Amino acid sequence: MTEPERASPPESLITLPEAAERLCVKESWLKKECAARRVPFILISRKYRFTEAHIAEITAMFEQRPAQEATPQPRPKAGTKRPLQRARRPLRALKD
Repeated sequence: MTEPERASPPESLITLPEAAERLCVKESWLKKECAARRVPFILISRKYRFTEAHIAEITAMFEQRPAQEATPQPRPKAGTKRPLQRARRPLRALKD
């Protein structure tokens, strides 16, 4: 019989406080995100653990990209009239 394949040795695991420090977040926030299953983690003996890949993935999940610049609208030529805006009626009749 052939010997079963062994998985490569696991990379070192990072504890919740260490992960929170590396991500610059509070431990309580990271714990809540894990409990809600919004971030990747490993659960061992009811303790949250993270790998380097998990930290990178969490960082990528919350990355913010700059918005694309809006194309500037042409300014109206001098002397052109803007459309008139109607005055709003009061919501209630005013009492004297």
